[in-house]
Amino acid sequence: MKVDAAVRQLEQALEHLSWDAERQINYIRRLGVGVDELALEFDDSYRPVSRLIEEGLLPEALSGAIKFIDQSLEGMTRTPEDKWTEDAVRASREWLDMRETARQAVSLLQGIEFDTDDD
Repeated sequence: MKVDAAVRQLEQALEHLSWDAERQINYIRRLGVGVDELALEFDDSYRPVSRLIEEGLLPEALSGAIKFIDQSLEGMTRTPEDKWTEDAVRASREWLDMRETARQAVSLLQGIEFDTDDD
C-alpha cells in the first residue's frame, strides 16, 4: 500500500470521528453496525500509519492528535461506564474531546502528500 493511500484512509477515519454526534449515529445506523465501528475504522487505518509517526515523518501536532485519539479510544474501552452507546456519543466528554481533536487532525492532514511506497 502506498503511504499516501494509508494516510488518506486515516484521514477518512478521522473525518468520521470529527463529525457531530447525530451525523456519526446516522452513519453507523446506515452501515448497520455499532458505535464501536468508528473506533475500528480508526484502528484499522492508524496501525499502518503508526510507523510514520514513530519515525517522525508526520508533523508533531498531527502525531500528538492521533496518539490522543488512539489513547482515548483505548481508555473508553476500559471505563466502567459504557462509552459505546448512541447516548454516550451524544453526551460524553470523551466523545466531545475526541471530535474536537479529530477535527484538528483532519485539518493538519490536509495538504500532506506522500508518494513513496510503504515498503
